[in-house]
Parts: sequence; C-alpha cells; structure tokens
Amino acid sequence: MNTLIKGAVRGVLAVCMLAALPAWAAGTAAGTAISNKATLNFSVGGVTQPVVNSSPTGNTVSGAAGGTNTSFVVDRKVDLQVVTTDAASNGATPGASNVAATFRVTNLGNAVQDFSLQIEAMVAGTNMATASGDGYNSNASAFAVSNCRWAVAATAAALPAASSPASFGTTAFVDELAPDAQSFVRVICDVPTGGANADTATIAMVATARESACAATTLFAATPVANTTCATTGALGAALTASAGANAAATVETVFGDAAGRSVSVADAKSDAKHSARGAYKLITAQPKVTKTQAVFCDPLNLGTNPKVIPGAVIKYSIKVENVINAGQTAADVANALISTFADVVDTNVALVVDAYTTVSAATCNPATGTTTTAALINVTGGGTPTPARTFTANPTGITALSGSSLSVTYNNATTPILPAVATGTTAALGELRSGEWVQVDFYVKVK
Repeated sequence: MNTLIKGAVRGVLAVCMLAALPAWAAGTAAGTAISNKATLNFSVGGVTQPVVNSSPTGNTVSGAAGGTNTSFVVDRKVDLQVVTTDAASNGATPGASNVAATFRVTNLGNAVQDFSLQIEAMVAGTNMATASGDGYNSNASAFAVSNCRWAVAATAAALPAASSPASFGTTAFVDELAPDAQSFVRVICDVPTGGANADTATIAMVATARESACAATTLFAATPVANTTCATTGALGAALTASAGANAAATVETVFGDAAGRSVSVADAKSDAKHSARGAYKLITAQPKVTKTQAVFCDPLNLGTNPKVIPGAVIKYSIKVENVINAGQTAADVANALISTFADVVDTNVALVVDAYTTVSAATCNPATGTTTTAALINVTGGGTPTPARTFTANPTGITALSGSSLSVTYNNATTPILPAVATGTTAALGELRSGEWVQVDFYVKVK
C-alpha cells in the first residue's frame, strides 16, 4: 500500500506542477503565483477512503475541502544583453561631427525593467585585446571621440538619423522594456581633426537595469502580480539591489544574472545588473601623394639625342597628384580628396617655357613661335581605378603662368576645370580626386 500511495502522490503532483508553468522564453514572469496541493487517494481493507489533501504543515483531515495550498511567488531575475548592430567600424573623416554607432538592448530577465544608458569613450592608447567576443577585441584606440549623445527607439528604423543632432542627448533611457523585448540606441560622437587613415577609436555603451515604474504595484504589492507589461512610462526607475539571505516564499526577491560586459573604465562585472558592448569608429581620409619628376627634353648641342642639362636645355617637369589606395585597402577605405590648388615657383636659374610658344622642337631645341597658347606646353593627363574615367579638357583655364617664374594650378576652376565633376558611376564633385585616381600636369622650363 505504501508504494501505491507514493505513486499516486507523485502522479498528481506532476500533473499539477506542469499546469502551473506558462511558456516564457525569458522564464516564468516575476511575481507569478505558484500554488497547489497534493491529493492522496487511498483505501483501507479494500474500502476506498475519503481523499486527504496536503498542507504546508501537514494535514490529516480527510475530504476534498481539507488541506491548504503550498504557495510561492516567482522571484525576479534581472538579466540583459547589449550588442552592437554595426557590421564593422563606422567610417568617419577627421573632424567630422555626429558620427553614428548603433546598439541593441535586450531584456533577458522575467520582469519589465527600465535601463539607464552610459557611453564610455575609450581614451587613446586603450588596448582592446583583453576583452574579446564583440568583434573589436584587437582594436587599440588611436584617438578618442567626444561629445557623445544618444537616442532610443523601439525599432532600428524608428531611430533618428545622425543628421538630426537635436534629437540626441545624454538623458535618454530605455523605458519599461518587457521580458524578451528589445530596444535600439543610436549614439553620435564627434571625431577630432588629424589622425592617420584607418586609425580606430572605440566606445562602449553600458546599460544598467533599473526598477520599473510599475514594480511597486505588481511585484512588491501585498499580493504580488506578474510584471510583464507596464502602462506607466516617462520616468527612470530607482536603482536595483540584489536580495540577500534565504528565500522568502511569499516575497518577490531580486537576483542579478547578467554576464560581464566589454567596457573598460566603467566597471561591468558578472551579476551587477549591467551589460555593455563596444562599437568603433575608423578614420577614412584621403591619402594624397605628390610626385614631381624631371626629364631632359633637349639641349642646344645634342638636340634630342641623349641631351644634357646645359644652358639652353629644356627640361620637362611632371607633377603627379594621386589619391593612393595602399596595400590591403579597398576604395571604400580611402575618401575622395578635394584638390584646390598647387603652386610651383621655379628656380631662378630656369624659366618657364609657356605662353609665347606653341611647341618645343627637339630638332632645334627651341620653342616654335606662333600664337600665344598653353595648350601644347602645359599638358594634363590622368587615370586610375575609378569608373568612369575622368574626361580632361584640352586647355583648362585653371593654369596660370606668371612672368616665366611660377606656375599656379587650380583644379576646381568652374569654367574649364582640371577635375570636372563626375555624375555617374564612382561619382565625384568638382575638384574631387577619387580614391585610386591620379592627375598629372606636365610643363617645360629652360635652363638659363
């Protein structure tokens, strides 16, 4: 008989307990009351006896009305996760303002919570190798961003654009986030001037769980109620404290279950009601390279055959400006360079060969006389990887020669520019040299 009794009790208990558990990905909601009693069916001498129900202190009174429920309420697990939603470091030009990074906060706990937010801008030189797992473990900050502000929305699509900085501030928080729900945070920061291409700055966003505005009327009421939704919004709740000591069955207690985060100067250890993740900014700037070469075109004695630099010799100068893509980089890693002007003041022992002549003849090593023009004596060429290729004018107006002693080149002259705008394909504004592109100006000087 004892074996039968034990089997009956176990079977009834199992059915009762399974019926009391709702299906929550984050677990049973905090404040949920779990209450039941076991029912014992037995017989004596082959005669069925009235049932005996259980009670917390033990019950011997038979009958269906006997006994009392054994009850407890589900405690509150505080857990959260912060991740970056950026697939890579966010590109920024030196001196740029309001450069965005985006994060997601998920409530992994079993109650509605508020979450305060904090941004840590890693100081220059901070070594990221000590914390891994978020995609930025190898990035050491070469510079630090500043003036970080943020905005919060229920979806990534609802976040304000970085181009609307008035929508961002330093007081926004995640308000009344339900269990299993997510909220999105866009952070904008300012990038300092200077720095080398591909330099990286790292930030961390720290979210800290706070009380829900509804907690006092749900979890901590005389009879706790499951806190899964909250209609009261607009105010950041109070700081949380983990419960200490033995469990009290009728009281909702608080347990911190978060993992350690990725911040550095802001402490974020395991089980501290905080979590953090890192995002990064990478400088994407132009990499202009200027090369000036020379070649002897002719001299009065040797003419065009193995000419030497003697008085009367004509020298061809070539000034090449490139927006270089270095090894291991792509065009996306290098910004367009807005080229304005360069000036070349030639040595006093040579004079510019321009304006008064149309060509230089190697056969005579004298400029041919004719109509004043720079078309033949100052040449513009270019090329590179961008598509479509740049179309250069035959006689750009952006070139000025002064008294045979200096040459001024204006690339973005509005009339017939050296670097006209490119409207299709890999586009460029007036005067912009695209990544991987080069332009060259050739001109002549004569040795005095």
